[in-house]
Amino acid sequence: MKTDIKNIRFDRTKAPYDCEILELDSFFKRLTSFSYFGKAERIHFFIVFMITGGKGRHFVDFKEYALQKGDLLFIAPGQIQQYENNPQYKGYMLIFTEDFFRKQPKELAFL
Repeated sequence: MKTDIKNIRFDRTKAPYDCEILELDSFFKRLTSFSYFGKAERIHFFIVFMITGGKGRHFVDFKEYALQKGDLLFIAPGQIQQYENNPQYKGYMLIFTEDFFRKQPKELAFL
């Protein structure tokens, strides 16, 4: 059986400087409207989860990671991730592209 994995690209229209910080509660509420929520997806940017409360799990390359307050989870471009259904953890998600680190010093003034 073939599994279709959706490719997720960074949305520069929402974050023109190749970096965005999202509060997980708000992000999860937004995600419930997407049909692929809870399904495997391949990301083409970096993600760092910072967990500030609750407990839950997240899947990276089909491996389950338990999450709780104080945890950081790093996901690199090309990896496959999956959110659990009805996540019960809180925190923040930093998403950024490789280009974020390549910015010239004169461009950093705009951040």
